[in-house]
Amino acid sequence: MQHSKDIIHSLFTLAPKNEIWRAPIKGLTIHAADQALAFSGYVQEPSLCVVLLGERQICTNGQCQIFARQEMMFCPVNLPIVTQSISASENQPYLALSLQLDFELISQVIGQLPPQKISEATASRHKWVLENEIEECLIRLINLLNFPERIEFLTPLILRELYFYLLQSEQGDYLRSLLSKEGNIAKIARATEILAQQFTEPLNMAELAQRVGMSVAGFYAHFKNVTAMTPLQYQKSLRLNVAREKLQSGLSVSETAYQIGYESPSQFSREYKRQFGENPSSRGK
Repeated sequence: MQHSKDIIHSLFTLAPKNEIWRAPIKGLTIHAADQALAFSGYVQEPSLCVVLLGERQICTNGQCQIFARQEMMFCPVNLPIVTQSISASENQPYLALSLQLDFELISQVIGQLPPQKISEATASRHKWVLENEIEECLIRLINLLNFPERIEFLTPLILRELYFYLLQSEQGDYLRSLLSKEGNIAKIARATEILAQQFTEPLNMAELAQRVGMSVAGFYAHFKNVTAMTPLQYQKSLRLNVAREKLQSGLSVSETAYQIGYESPSQFSREYKRQFGENPSSRGK
């Protein structure tokens, strides 16, 4: 659709280059790049992530996938990831958006739909085909950035429509389970929040499972289904992403290792290199 292409290219012109731009629409961030970027690690909040131009590599627990046009990352819980744009240049720019899920608005939409039995989504899958209806909503949403006076009034209307289509899609079960207090995904979401708060502490699987109201076996299985990693792998990814920030701020490798919960700087260095493809000493002191 030519109109969609025009909107996408106008967004690339509007957005700051080679940095994350928090757009003046709540929960919407834009990443535009005209040069290849190094790996970066962070925790992706519950969101939809869509590549509009170019390609993006996203890695979770060392498993990498390429996301291109017409592909969407659906992230129902906090997820530590490592990502980079692929071969971005002035001739082949990269543009992607991330829209944080508004659970209050999603709950309102669910409340207006006919009651539906919640089916637990069990497979760990973050890569989906971007459906036309969802893409059209996102295109209309980013087009509002060209008309700031329309943002306040039209954003909630577009988001309601987007969430309606999302609830009718394969992701609907994830959202319904997430918003059900007793749903397994909701319990795993609470566990990821606890891990984020206590990532430097030794992991006690039994205690964590008890805090979210699950058996140890059930917790382990559902955690891996939702996040595509074990709780220990999740904690490790959290630690290493924080470590990258500390190293960039000038902290030494050994100080960083101890601060994020490692007892051995050499073990930290090995795991850091495995995740980011470089030695921590290349960024720290």
